[in-house]
Amino acid sequence: MVNQSLRVVCEKVLYRSISLPSHPFRSIHLLETFLLRPDLALLVEHLEIDLRWLRPRQFPQSQVPPITQLDGFIALSLARNIRSFSLLGVADWIWGPEMVKFREAVFNMKLIRMEIPFLRDPHARYACVWPGGSIIEDQWEGDLGEEIRKLLQAQPLLEEFKLSDSITYTSLQASLKASDVPNLESLQADPIVAMAFLPVAARLENLNLTITNWDDELFSQMETSSATIGPFIRRVTIRVWYYDEWLWDNLAKVLALFPGTEELSITINSQTTATGEEPARYYFRMITSNVFVLLSLRSVEVRRRTFAAARQVIYKQAIKMHTESEQVVDKPAQLQNGAILGLPTELLLRVVSLLSTGSIRNLMVNRSFRPVCEQGLYRSISLPWHPRRSIRLLETFLLRPDLALLVRHLEIDLSWLHLSDQIPPDLQPDGLEALRLAKNIHSLCLEGVPDWIWVPEMAKFREVIFKMKLVRLQVPELRDPHTRYSCAWPGEVISDDEWDGDQRQRTSTLPKVSLVSPRETNGDLGDRIRRLLQTQPQLEEFELSDSSITDKTAASLQASLKASDVPNLKSLQADPIVAQAFLPVAARLKSLNLTIDNWGDQLLSEMESKSTAIKLSIRRFTIRVWYSDEWLWNNLAKVFALFPKTEELSVAINSQTTGTDVEPAKYFFEKVGNNVYVLPSLRRLEVMFETLSNRETPEIFEVEIGSMLEAKAACPMLETVVDPEQRLWTFRPDHGMLGGFAPYLVGPLIAERRGPVYDLPSPQGSDS
Repeated sequence: MVNQSLRVVCEKVLYRSISLPSHPFRSIHLLETFLLRPDLALLVEHLEIDLRWLRPRQFPQSQVPPITQLDGFIALSLARNIRSFSLLGVADWIWGPEMVKFREAVFNMKLIRMEIPFLRDPHARYACVWPGGSIIEDQWEGDLGEEIRKLLQAQPLLEEFKLSDSITYTSLQASLKASDVPNLESLQADPIVAMAFLPVAARLENLNLTITNWDDELFSQMETSSATIGPFIRRVTIRVWYYDEWLWDNLAKVLALFPGTEELSITINSQTTATGEEPARYYFRMITSNVFVLLSLRSVEVRRRTFAAARQVIYKQAIKMHTESEQVVDKPAQLQNGAILGLPTELLLRVVSLLSTGSIRNLMVNRSFRPVCEQGLYRSISLPWHPRRSIRLLETFLLRPDLALLVRHLEIDLSWLHLSDQIPPDLQPDGLEALRLAKNIHSLCLEGVPDWIWVPEMAKFREVIFKMKLVRLQVPELRDPHTRYSCAWPGEVISDDEWDGDQRQRTSTLPKVSLVSPRETNGDLGDRIRRLLQTQPQLEEFELSDSSITDKTAASLQASLKASDVPNLKSLQADPIVAQAFLPVAARLKSLNLTIDNWGDQLLSEMESKSTAIKLSIRRFTIRVWYSDEWLWNNLAKVFALFPKTEELSVAINSQTTGTDVEPAKYFFEKVGNNVYVLPSLRRLEVMFETLSNRETPEIFEVEIGSMLEAKAACPMLETVVDPEQRLWTFRPDHGMLGGFAPYLVGPLIAERRGPVYDLPSPQGSDS
């Protein structure tokens, strides 16, 4: 950090995440730094700290600097932006009467993640006595369950809670409510404690059960508690005793408590040497023979912990690393580079993912790299507006079904379905056999077929999509047959005959685009959308980009959509009218992207009514607006206030005109900045300015520094700003500026270039 220009960036990297477990002296020095440099305390987002020096019997107070005495709470309270917190060395802080001030400091934090590695239960029959102390049984008459609940109530943003220690039965099961853990997604706890969370934590996805002795009674209690949330748990971790015969005999029953598990991890613990136990392969075979109850399982991890064996392995590895480090000094460079082939496949895939498509093709010359490179190329495929490349891709699937199985994300253009004269014989009539081979697709984007969800002749195509197990689905274009004037795509004419959900007439003609005359239809597009969602219970992200859906379709969807149709939905992009169907039922929703619409008092009132249940859960809010929408600009704060816990806000201003016909970006940026005061938790602000003449008038994208400072003053937690020129700004302490901060330009954002720029040339003699 000698270079002053890099000092700010380095400090932010160093202090963003601090981990000091079992380091009381370093923890003391850190708090001293906070007192001397409060600006550094504000940079901390993750803190793992050892506070055993708070205990005079454990830690000599002569070694505690006067600046941190009596308790250092002032220093800790300066770190106002901590989101992840882990406490070590104070096992009774949550209930000890002398720790009241400390609890207040923790309660005032706005945490997303909290870990309590040690929690001493005063009601335990044989409580652990810490060095220098003693415990008189039942000396504290309080309710530990109630104290834990108070902690949770103070942290409404909490998403991850780790309670590593086993504690006695508490009142937590009887008192904990859904409102105490509205955003909890990940839990680590003893099974008895976990049973208090399972019936009320509606967003829970990750469950880590610490070690305990299982039996019929415990299983029955777990079965009852997990009845509601069981199917929605995706990651399960269980730590078990190697000698727990009941658990090994009933492992399938325990795993079946969470039938939707995709990632399973089991740790076998012995706390003895490995000589008196069965080998690891015995336990691995026991586990793998019982996972048949988990039909969605994608990953299995088995660990074995034996104290003596672990020490021996660590000792051997340390010696090996030491000797290798001495030998490598004089080794030729080419021998060291050759070791890259010995890296794990996951790490090689990560390296390949950072390379350009051309570089990956060059690497495929090496046969050793070819399998990894193929995975890198085919894992994520993006071919929007490239119909002929999409055709070639499907041909490849037919020739190499093994490559089709590698695909996880697919963005494909199927507009060639309307050009039958250009479809290769192998793909006739619709290429569904090729698409069906890609059985592992989890993210799908369909271009060029805006009516696939409802026209009768696309029934087989819908069957293929419905059978996929998608986590993300993007529908960029969806033609609503109820629209007064529907666009006829090239190669078709839409007749005035009615679509009643079963019948639809289409006749092919020469390619052209025309407007279709008004027509009445009796089919229910809202019901078709709901059917699609019902076939995708794992769906987490749904993007319905097109804003041409009619009120009739939106009303149908609002009336019929249920919570069971979107049990895992976390991210939604849709028109505000369509979004209203999802807001009351998508209990796990966190990210909302509202496409462009004409706002008014009625739409705002409807949004307020529909978003009541979910408004405090939205963390990322994106809205696209017309530059000429006067009502919206005059009521922007009211729209932002729909989701008051927003941490990331993105506003896109669209004009569809030249830059000379509208106000410059600084005008709109100032408008946005003047209204973010209703978002006290805002940490990231992005303002985009969309015009048709971006390159001709670059000056219209400039914004004033003062507007950024005003936004920072209104939202003290604001960390980064992306201006209309797509430049990233942050803030550094400067007591001479408004609010004590000055904007600092990090640099321009670089857009990721996805897929080929041009499509393949059309066949000779083709009209297209």
